[in-house]
Amino acid sequence: MTQDLFDLDVGSVRLLLSVVELGSISKAATRHGLSQTSASRRVRELERRLGHMLLDRTTAGASLSIAGMGLLPELRALARATEDLHLSARNQKLSRRPLVSIATTPSVLRHDLPALLVQISGHGNDSLAGQSEFRLESMSTMEVCNAVRKGSVEVGFVDGPDAPLGLSSQIVLRVPLVVVVHPQHRWLRRGSPIDAPELVSVPLLLPRPNSGTRDFVEATLRAAGSQEVLIASESSPEECLSMAAIGPHPAIVRRKAARALVAAGLVLEVETSFSLSQPIRLTWSGSEPSWIDRLGNHLSDEVDQGLGK
Repeated sequence: MTQDLFDLDVGSVRLLLSVVELGSISKAATRHGLSQTSASRRVRELERRLGHMLLDRTTAGASLSIAGMGLLPELRALARATEDLHLSARNQKLSRRPLVSIATTPSVLRHDLPALLVQISGHGNDSLAGQSEFRLESMSTMEVCNAVRKGSVEVGFVDGPDAPLGLSSQIVLRVPLVVVVHPQHRWLRRGSPIDAPELVSVPLLLPRPNSGTRDFVEATLRAAGSQEVLIASESSPEECLSMAAIGPHPAIVRRKAARALVAAGLVLEVETSFSLSQPIRLTWSGSEPSWIDRLGNHLSDEVDQGLGK
């Protein structure tokens, strides 16, 4: 008898409590995903182990017997204790999860970080999925690099043109930028791509200063042989697109950000003779995170195949 109690099936206790609540073995079986036959067998086995008939069974349903009423408080206490144990074990596991602190620029946070975190979480033995929690901070490229240098965050994502000085980094994503103009713009009637000097011969709608995208655009235009960049407006990508749709000035924005307006014919892409593929870098100080190879290999391949557009 004692050994039977040591081996008591708590699942059967919870099933019995459902029978008490619902007044029917059949309904309790449905709640627990069992057949009626299986549920009846489990209740009878519980009765055998306890040495008492716990239910009075009739054609109208089932209710507690006198013995069952006497044992009901202890049965409920056993079910609650099991639930408390499960919750405590779960909370203990959560409390021991390492916290991965990440700093990122606002643009990466808005457009790229969900896909990047999916890859960090990944699958396999070195996966962080279900083992870590992420703390995110949004700041400028310079602030991200300083936070990584000081150790206030473990890693950072930046979108400037160059690798940060004094830190390790790896390109994990390349984001295509495009030049978009009003559908009646004269550049759409030419038969060849525009080059950097011609692009900067007119005022441009560009991202705000000190953003990674702005720094990348200016560095790319200088490398392609342009002169000083003329500025029509320094705004958010959304504002740049709106102004390009109603005015004469070209805008340089992410292709993804322009997709809806291009599909609607409100702005059109202008082909360029030089690449506007902006790198997104993961940067860190000290030892290399174990998941870097998976992150870089997967996402760089996606962009090469056009899936990152």
